[in-house]
Amino acid sequence: MGSQFEQDILADKFLKQKSDGTFVDVGCSYYESMNNTFYLEKHRNYKGVAVDLNPDYAAEWQANRANSIFVHGDATSIDYQQLFNECDLPKNIDFLSIDVDPKHQSLKALYKIFETDRHFSVITFEVDAGSDNVTESIKNPSRAFLASKGYVFIKEIFQGNYHVDDFWVHKSIYDYENIID
Repeated sequence: MGSQFEQDILADKFLKQKSDGTFVDVGCSYYESMNNTFYLEKHRNYKGVAVDLNPDYAAEWQANRANSIFVHGDATSIDYQQLFNECDLPKNIDFLSIDVDPKHQSLKALYKIFETDRHFSVITFEVDAGSDNVTESIKNPSRAFLASKGYVFIKEIFQGNYHVDDFWVHKSIYDYENIID
């Protein structure tokens, strides 16, 4: 089990199967099913912080994800600098997954996270561009923002014809020979 669209496997590839890495999983939802960080924790011994507004997920995370710290809270109002410091996260975090509902909150969470002094190597960002016109409201602003921060757009992740996530890699680790189809 793991992510719904293999975001974790793609991240693992760009991180060169690194062990003992770190993650931040915002809008984490279930600890295993359709989760973007479960694989990395289970198979690569990653540690990290998982944030979700729904407190019903906390018990399962605490029981099944020993390397994770579950935080119940609104992803758009958390003081991420304080949280990352309290959780002793390194300045360089390997994987950031943002999947907040409703979808416009993902963009607010992205901006909030980038107010910190942390750097992220790989990012999956939920755009959910399929049922309405989110190009101007979410996709375009997130793409402009991440590109301005030194990230290379790798691919759109789809479920059928529905654009679910954008996948990004920071230019400092981007391997031009590792281009994804």
